[in-house]
Amino acid sequence: MPIFSDLRYLCHNRPVQQLIAHHPAFIHKFVRYAKSSCGINPNKRIASSHVEYETDVWISMFNVTLSLSCVIKVYGEAFASVNPMQLVGATTTVMREILAECTLSRQISLTRKSVQS
Repeated sequence: MPIFSDLRYLCHNRPVQQLIAHHPAFIHKFVRYAKSSCGINPNKRIASSHVEYETDVWISMFNVTLSLSCVIKVYGEAFASVNPMQLVGATTTVMREILAECTLSRQISLTRKSVQS
C-alpha cells in the first residue's frame, strides 16, 4: 500500500527517527492510529443456519496490517539510540494503549462523558 511505503521511507530518515524518539506525542498518536482498525469487521458465529458466503473484507484489513507492521518496525528502530528512560516511556505508552483497548476502558470513559453531557 503506497501510503504505508511512503511513511516507512519517511520514518527511515535519521532526523525523523530522532523526532519520533524524543517526542512522546509521536508514539502516542501512532499507537492510536495503529489500533484504529481493531474490530472493523468482526466475525459473528451463525449457529442456526449454514453460511454459503463470507465477505472478503478481512483480506484488505490483513494487507493493511502487513503494511503497518513494516512501519511499526521502523518506529521501533527509532528507539535504538535513546536512553533507557525514553525507551521505558515509549514502552509504557504502548502498553497503556494496549491495555485500554483490551479492557475497553477508553470506550467506557467516553460513554460516561457523553451520558453526563
